Amino acid sequence: KQYEMKGWLGKHPVKSLQDVKSRYWAVLDKGKLMLYTRWDKPPKHTFDLLLCSVREPQKLSERFTFQLISPTSSILLQAENFKAMSNWIQVIQNVSSKLLDAQMVRGGGGEVALLQKEGLKAVEGNEVC
Repeated sequence: KQYEMKGWLGKHPVKSLQDVKSRYWAVLDKGKLMLYTRWDKPPKHTFDLLLCSVREPQKLSERFTFQLISPTSSILLQAENFKAMSNWIQVIQNVSSKLLDAQMVRGGGGEVALLQKEGLKAVEGNEVC
């Protein structure tokens, strides 16, 4: 399975595809998706993928667009083509799954216990879970 990826992504404003999207060099590494406008600057946006999911939006006409959903926000990203979009979705799912698996340990009775339960509760929005 692949857990790292790099490439160009467009980021749409949260509310509308009508607005102009920003174009970023995207780097998925060490469980984070980082969007850069320039390499000599820190990333403009960073997303921790531990509690994120990804999907293709159902009612968008914009091609090659996928949605990254976290406990606190949702963003629309656009790949350059269908293959790139499929790869981004698959790799983000791989990373998210790997990060969640790393948070779990199988107990002697087969039950699953979260190692960092308090850490997950500290993420904004998880206090109601």
